[in-house]
Amino acid sequence: MDQIDADVGNMFEKIDTWLDGFFRLLPNIALALVVLILFYFLDILISRIVRNRAEKRDRNSLGEVAGSLLRWTVTLLGFALAITIIAPSITPVTCSADSALVLSPLASPSKIFCRICSQAF
Repeated sequence: MDQIDADVGNMFEKIDTWLDGFFRLLPNIALALVVLILFYFLDILISRIVRNRAEKRDRNSLGEVAGSLLRWTVTLLGFALAITIIAPSITPVTCSADSALVLSPLASPSKIFCRICSQAF
């Protein structure tokens, strides 16, 4: 049987590289947490506005459904933005000639928006 030669130096180098990467990402992680908190309060605000407007028109069920839908949409956008802040190489949405929206990298992570494509990229 072959024996595995465990090189402790390589293990410590790998752990050191991971820790260096983590400490380089700390400001991005902090900013992403702030963005998540802001989007959390934004989705609560939007949900309440939609529900209150629907209640004034005696459309409680519609207000609940629309408020929940908008709340989840804003929450998902917040998560997508937070992930993009932490790891700029990961971007949430881009357009494709085959379909309107496809989850794949954008040309620029700072431009997080959707558009209907009319031509191939």
